Order: sequence, then C-alpha cells, then structure tokens
Amino acid sequence: MEYNVIKIAICDDEPQFCSDLERTLIKILDKKCIEYDIDVFYSGVELCEKIETGELPYCYDMLFLDIQLPNMNGVDIGRYIRQQLKNQIVQIVYVSSQREYAMELFDFRPLNFLIKPIDESAILNVVEQFEEINEKDNYLFRFKKGRDFYKIPISKILYFERKGRKIYVHLQNEEYDYYDSLELIYENLKQYDFLLIHKSYLINYRFVKIMSYDHVVLVDGTQIPISQAKREQIRKEFMKIEGR
Repeated sequence: MEYNVIKIAICDDEPQFCSDLERTLIKILDKKCIEYDIDVFYSGVELCEKIETGELPYCYDMLFLDIQLPNMNGVDIGRYIRQQLKNQIVQIVYVSSQREYAMELFDFRPLNFLIKPIDESAILNVVEQFEEINEKDNYLFRFKKGRDFYKIPISKILYFERKGRKIYVHLQNEEYDYYDSLELIYENLKQYDFLLIHKSYLINYRFVKIMSYDHVVLVDGTQIPISQAKREQIRKEFMKIEGR
C-alpha cells in the first residue's frame, strides 16, 4: 500500500522506553518501506501544546500514549483528543505497566492497549492494525453533481442524509448535496462500517459518540434517530464492530 508520510507521536515520561520504541518503529517501518515522521514527548502537557499549535485536528496519525503521566495523564489526553478536539482519526495506542485501566479507556476507542515491557511482535501487530484501518480510511467516495466530479475520503464523512430525492453528505465542517439512492450508497459503503439506521440516514460508525436505544449522537452533537424496525439489527451490528 502507498502512504503519505505517517506522523507518529510517542508520549512517555521514561526516556529509555521512548528511545527503544522509536528504534523498533523505525526498524519495522523501514522494512515495510513506509515513510514516517516520529515526534517524542516526555509529558502530556508538552504533547497537548504541540497538538494545539499544529494543524488541528489531525496533527498525528498514530499516538503511543503512556497512561501514568504526571500532571496530565493518558486518560485526560485521550478525553481531550476525542471529546474536545472531536478527533476520531488519530489512532491511539495506550501503553502501561498495569492492566487495570483497560475498561476506563473504552470510550476513547484506542487502536490497542499494550502492557510494558513491549516486544517487537506486539509493535508489529499494531502497525499492521494501523495499515488495515488506513486502507479503509483512504477509500474515496465518488459522486457527480452537474458537470463536476467529487472525491471525498470516507474517513471525513460523518453521515449521509436523504431529503426527497437529494442526498446530503455531511462532513465536520462542510456539506455537499446531489441526487442518488441512499440504499445504493449503503451497499457500497457498508464494508467500511457505515450503518443504515433509518430510511433517511446512513452514518459512519467511527463518529458515533453515544448509542442509545432509539438514537445515536455523533461527535459534533448531531442526534439521529434509529428507526424502530432497525433497532435490534443496528444493536447487533454495533456489537459486531465493537468486538473486532
């Protein structure tokens, strides 16, 4: 697979661990012929300052994040990234010497949770997980409006909305409309975790913040109903995705 440069951040207050992890990542990425840019931070405050001054909200593609950090711990940073910045794109890999935090991190949807000491095979597995997700994210949704052709990475689409014969494509900061069938869009995108929760709404699972019995809330605060006939099916599909 071809990539642009993968931007990786390592945040841990143990310099030796950071050095070892960076060296292992370089070895793996070089072997895979993947270009990379790795930044190392020794505190959560330092990392957040970098993120705040970077190209928000997509400063990094992958973040190796220690949980037991002084002042601002890994849980706080995960909450800041997912909830305040509303960034569901960066893949967070939590690292810790303890297992007790695993359930607490569930809401932040980490790519993985690694227990120190971490061997090379575990890091290789994480890189391969990232490759698989990145392949999906790079899929381009294509449509035509008038004489213009559009290509949008599916990783930027929150949801599709049908109003009459028109389809509205909702991104975080922009919107497009054109004529199409929502069912046909679903058939093309269901393999990428898009869910048809209502006859008028097709949502991107990745941007769901809250799932309730009869509705979902997306990361931007949009509340979308789940049709009564689909509630049981959608619940099962959510559980299947969460269990992967």
